[in-house]
Amino acid sequence: MLFRSQDVLGQRLVLENVSTYLMPNAEMSENDFVHEVITRADCELLLDVNNVYVNSKNHQTDAYAFIDAMPKDRIRYLHIAGHEQVSDDLLIDTHGENVCDPVWELLTYTYQTCGVKPTLLERDFNIPTWQQLQHELNIIKDLQNQFSYPQSLRTNTLNIINEVRSEEHTSELQSPCNLVCRLLLEKK
Repeated sequence: MLFRSQDVLGQRLVLENVSTYLMPNAEMSENDFVHEVITRADCELLLDVNNVYVNSKNHQTDAYAFIDAMPKDRIRYLHIAGHEQVSDDLLIDTHGENVCDPVWELLTYTYQTCGVKPTLLERDFNIPTWQQLQHELNIIKDLQNQFSYPQSLRTNTLNIINEVRSEEHTSELQSPCNLVCRLLLEKK
């Protein structure tokens, strides 16, 4: 079906990684599944960063490893949104809340490792004021500007981050977002 659709349209389709709540009898990890579908179907990926985070909490997986496993050359767009926390181990992708800090940090990591991509802030209900939406849009814009520097500098920063993350440091430095800000300030 995907091949036929792409043939008729004359271009690759863009598929999104979905949020999941149960995965009984899964034969492969989510990141392996998404990678396999994108590769075999010769599609592109709309990487929903919030869905990556939601799934990592719902299934006790590593969101950063998921981002690392995605085919970087196939990522076309990014989504970011808020979610509802129902319990410690259940998040629901609602698009009805503000983006939380761990999702902002995962978006930061995604820009670092995958490059800056067009990013959509999703909000389907509980629509805040325009000023509140503009605040979240400005965070996206600021992060995109922060990671729009040359690849060699981005790679050096990522290497330093990975070094620091693997060592014993305070919880403040464990956050990629805080670490990148600190590193950029030190470079000036």
